[in-house]
Amino acid sequence: MERVAVIDRFLGCAQAAERVAFDRHQRVADGADWRRRADAEMDRLYVAEKMVSILCSDELHDAAHKFINAISEAIRHELGNFDVSSYLTATRADFLSTARQELERLHTS
Repeated sequence: MERVAVIDRFLGCAQAAERVAFDRHQRVADGADWRRRADAEMDRLYVAEKMVSILCSDELHDAAHKFINAISEAIRHELGNFDVSSYLTATRADFLSTARQELERLHTS
């Protein structure tokens, strides 16, 4: 159950960080307040990733790391014509698929 909680926390933090990216590109958010929020959400996501690294497989940590990098790049991406959802789809799907496989392995062990 520990891994389920770690994955759940990671997904919650990833969702909050994704919201920051959406705000940046859909609402053209910028400035000191937005930057503080972006930094805080990414910090929480990095901590959640460290717990994935500690308690989960290397494969799941690798998928989490790639997903975090994509979110970070989406947040930092130059304002303009940028579709956050399309940009994150593949790495999010890879993380979810890898997490599902990990939990299925735990369940059958």
